[in-house]
Amino acid sequence: MVSDLGERASIEQRLGEFCARFDMPEQVLLAYGILGGQAQSEASVAETAELLDVDFVSPALWLQAAANHLADGKPRWLIVLGSVAGDRGRKSNYIYGSAKAGLDAFCEGLAHRLHGTALRVLTVKPGWVDTPMTANLNRSGPLWAKPERIAADMDRAISRSKRVLYTPWFWWPILTIVRLVPRRIFYRTGL
Repeated sequence: MVSDLGERASIEQRLGEFCARFDMPEQVLLAYGILGGQAQSEASVAETAELLDVDFVSPALWLQAAANHLADGKPRWLIVLGSVAGDRGRKSNYIYGSAKAGLDAFCEGLAHRLHGTALRVLTVKPGWVDTPMTANLNRSGPLWAKPERIAADMDRAISRSKRVLYTPWFWWPILTIVRLVPRRIFYRTGL
């Protein structure tokens, strides 16, 4: 079954058809998006709108539909790929980062709504991952991860009933520092 998840029309219908065809899933993983280019998005409102729509609005709508559809009392997981980019607005990628920040806030609220039910939400916040999405970037250095690493960390997070996963692990302390740097100092950086 092929479906353009970025297309917002008939999300509930398509989700219902999928569950009818393949049975109710124990886990729903939303792992799609576009990185875009910061300069291109800054220069074009249309590009900004597309990035925000694909990286925030569309997954939020799918999560909302899945939460409503899968709320049957059985243990299930809604898993969404966010990004460490959403932890603090930075001039180098604030459009992509703001979409991921919005998605993170949506997932936090959804997890709060579902607290006490059998349906759980896991927001996965990877750093740089070696995928087709990052094909145009220089993928050298110690901060890059393979998709298999991210998947293994996700499995571990689910087995431990975590709500948020920074993956690989070193992104949590890095982003903690980035979030704590005072604005007057942060604005002097090239991040």
